Formats: sequence, C-alpha cells, structure tokens
Amino acid sequence: MLFRSIKNTPPQSDSYKIFGGYANEVQNKIPQKYSPTLVVSAHTFEHTVSLFDELKFVVDFAEEDSDFVIEMPSFDTLLRLRRFDQVFHQHIQYISEASISRLVERLNCELIDIHYNFNYWGGTVIYAFKKNSPKIFQKIPKETISKELVKDSLEDFYKFKSSLEKQIAFHKQIYYLGAAQMLPILNYHIGSNIPNILGIVDDNESRIGKFLPSLDIEIISFKDLKKIDLYSAGFIIGAIDSSRALIQRTKELGMANIYSFYQNII
Repeated sequence: MLFRSIKNTPPQSDSYKIFGGYANEVQNKIPQKYSPTLVVSAHTFEHTVSLFDELKFVVDFAEEDSDFVIEMPSFDTLLRLRRFDQVFHQHIQYISEASISRLVERLNCELIDIHYNFNYWGGTVIYAFKKNSPKIFQKIPKETISKELVKDSLEDFYKFKSSLEKQIAFHKQIYYLGAAQMLPILNYHIGSNIPNILGIVDDNESRIGKFLPSLDIEIISFKDLKKIDLYSAGFIIGAIDSSRALIQRTKELGMANIYSFYQNII
C-alpha cells in the first residue's frame, strides 16, 4: 500500500493495488479487506505535523500483530555527526531513540528494534514495532537529549564552518563538487563567507548550464575542468552523501585541493 498523494492515474495490476492519499485518510481511502499486516514507510512521516496522530491512523487500521518498519531522519545521528545542513523547511520531525521509545509506547505497541542506515545521510534511523500490547520491557533507554548536547554539537558545527572558511580562503578559484539537492542548505551556512565560488561541478549532463534554487552559481560539467588549473583551484564537496564517489573521481582527475565540511565521510 502507498500512503501518499498520487496526482496521476495509478497503474493497474492484478498483483497489487495503489490507493492515493494521506495516512489520516487510510480508513476512508482503502477498503477494510486490504488492512495490512506489514507497513513499511521510508522518509514520509518526517513531513507530518503530528507523528503520533498520523501513525495512529495507520496502526488502528492495520491487523493485530502487524509489523511496522519506519525510516526517518535521525536526530541522534544529526547531533553526533553535527549534520545541521540536514535541517531545512521540508522536515518537521527529527526523531531520537528516546522519542521512538515513547512514541511506540503511546501507540500501545511493542518496540522490536532500532537500526541505522549509514549509507543514507550519514545514518537515518529505522525502527520496527509490532501492533500488540508490549509483552517485554522496551529495549531502548528513555534518556532524553540534553540542551547541553545540542549546544555542544552546534558549537562544533560552527567550528567546522570556521575551519573550512580559513582553509579555502587560500584559493582564488573555488568550485563545489556535486549539484546535490541539499547543496543550497550547505551554501546557506558557508557561502556568504566564500565569495569566489565560480561553479558547481556535476556529471549529470541534463543539469549543465542550470542553477539550483537560491544559488546564483552555474552548474558546469566535469569536462569543463580541462579549462581549470586543477593544481591551484579549491574544490568543496557539495554532495556530502556522495563524498566517497566524488573523492575517487578527483583522484582519477588529479585534483589537488579537495575540502569537506565533515571529516567523517572522507
């Protein structure tokens, strides 16, 4: 089942059914005979105003003993990796392990496991729970995230920013590597103090000559690097979560000065 808006006519198949709508419409949109025993959601509930209320609509509609597997941006990971570039207008919810434990408890469900997908945004959180009254003690401790931890993490973020600005200032020509969707957020934090960013290098030819939202920096091709002094120019990784692939590409091209906002992804 797909709990999201679908503007176009959904495809038809004998092996599956597609119903367009929102989680709070599930009981009206989907016939009771299709009530699920497994609910899987990736990057949906972080866009909801009330995570508990929206999930409760789905939990109430599902069969008893149904399994739920939910993936969302992790607040714990955000703080640990200082990934404040992930905070932007599309996301309302950033969930922590303590919040997950309380959420599942409020839903009167049983928490099964919490896992992390470290290949996506440095670590999105995947939590699994079952629709039934808890038979065992919740596995995750309920320590809340302290204001001191958030403050320390944010201070480190600003230190990373200051360090990058000082290092990159040596170069007269500076480019971003990777026209990532979230690059405007990273640029929001560092771009104002790096005035000579001349372009965004990307390997998607359909993007060349275009611009990302709120960025007056043209996207150029890796082919255009032939015109650039790769020994003296500075390159900032803009597609943070594709850092390893980009670094490998820079090695192949002999690019000398590669900078990253975050050290953990190198």
